[in-house]
Formats: sequence, structure tokens, C-alpha cells
Amino acid sequence: MGKNEKLVLVKLGGSVITNKDKPLSPNLRNIGNISKQLARALKEDKTLRLVLIHGGGSFGHYYAKKFGLGTRITQSTSPEGLARTSMAMIELHSILLKELCRAGVYCGTILPIELFSMLDNPILITESGRRRVDSLFDNGLVPITFGFVNLEGKNSYVISGDTISLALASAFPISKTIFVMDVDGVFPSSKLKGAIVKDLARENFSIEGSGQKFDVTGGIKSKISTGFEIADRGSDVYFVNGAKPSRLLRVFQDSNRVVATRIYSTKKSASYSG
Repeated sequence: MGKNEKLVLVKLGGSVITNKDKPLSPNLRNIGNISKQLARALKEDKTLRLVLIHGGGSFGHYYAKKFGLGTRITQSTSPEGLARTSMAMIELHSILLKELCRAGVYCGTILPIELFSMLDNPILITESGRRRVDSLFDNGLVPITFGFVNLEGKNSYVISGDTISLALASAFPISKTIFVMDVDGVFPSSKLKGAIVKDLARENFSIEGSGQKFDVTGGIKSKISTGFEIADRGSDVYFVNGAKPSRLLRVFQDSNRVVATRIYSTKKSASYSG
């Protein structure tokens, strides 16, 4: 790795990479479009380094909800639920990897268990986790991870992509964090009416909760709260529509002109030096 490289974290929401109201249904059009935009961003800026995270959408969330799995640690009661939720996430991950590779974005998978010591609260990236990320960069790969089911003794819980995003932003000098969704940004109401909130600050944060189907990890309010915490660690945060052509790419090219919701960082992030 060289010096002064820009590290950008991209969280691909389950709502944009799956058909969220249809169980086990990938949105191949959106996945392909997003993959091409990421490939172009990397081609245009050789100092750019990406870390990708994706959610579960109608894959992992479907089974998690069906079998009562959530982000709170509870005693495991259904081996079938644990197995099917994990299987669904790996299936979606494989679909995403295929399209990214087809576009020229070559990724290396990291399971959440490789990043964390799960007994930590808040969850923190371990030294071995940092080395794993650095090793992928050193080999020219884009690190990618995803929300997953984790086990501790007889207990289980879902670790969300948003939680992983915050942990990575705490461990690495992330310059931008992009939450890719299926809407134009953050609306002042869950009814998605009116103009989006262009600049989001804690003093104007009164967003209603999400009513999306299959979401067991908190919806938009959780994402916004995570966004504030990431901004406190030195990263500008964007909520952008990945279903619109070139919207994501514009965040890389000219983030001041993109249609999106933005949370400004509260301090300057350092460059990544590997």
C-alpha cells in the first residue's frame, strides 16, 4: 500500500440489492448498475480504496424474521433458523461477488467473525482483523463483508452491516461513508413525501421509523444514528439512491452536486497509509 490513499466505505443496503418485498429475490439490475459505478470510480481515481459491506434484504432478513433472530443476544432455539439465515446471506453474497467481478471490481471476502472479538461492547476491530483488511489491499483486492449470524456459547444474534460500518470507521481513517439505498436520501417522514433532508444534523433529526418488510436491524433511524457516530470519527456520510443511474458515482466525482442526504464529519480524517 502507498501513502495518502483515500479510503471510502460503501454500505450496500439490502433494500437496493434485493427486491425487498419478495423473499430470496436479488435485484440484478441494481446490483449490476452499482457494480459498474464502483468499477468506474476505481478506474478514475487510482488513489481510491474501497471497503464494501452489504445487508441482507429479502435474503437474510427474511429468514431472520421468520425464525425470530435479531440483533439482541438471545439463546439459540432453532438450528434450522441459524442455518437458513446464514445460507441465505452467503447466497446473496455470491450473487453480488459475481456481478462485481464481472464489472472488474475484484473482492476478497471477510466474514464478520474474522474482524471482531464478539465479547467487546462496543464491537471493535481486532488487530488480526486490521491485518486481514490490510492484506487484501496489499493483494489488490477490495475487502467486502456483510451482516451475518454470530454465535457465542448457546446464544446467537445478527450483527448488522451498520454495526460493521461503525466498527470499521472506528478502526480506519475513512474519508467518506456511503449508505446506498433505494430512495433519494433521508425524508422527514417514512411516507417519503416532500424534499429530502439535504444536510442532516442532530438538531434536525426527528425522522419517523421505517416500515419496510423483513427489516430486523432497525431501519432508517438506526442507519442515521450510525451515520452520526461515523461522522464523529472523521468521515462525511452520504445516503444515496443506488437505483438511479450514476447517482453513486457522483458521490465519488463531485459530492457537492449529487442528490443525496449528507452528514458532515465533525473532524478531519487522516489518509490511509496501509
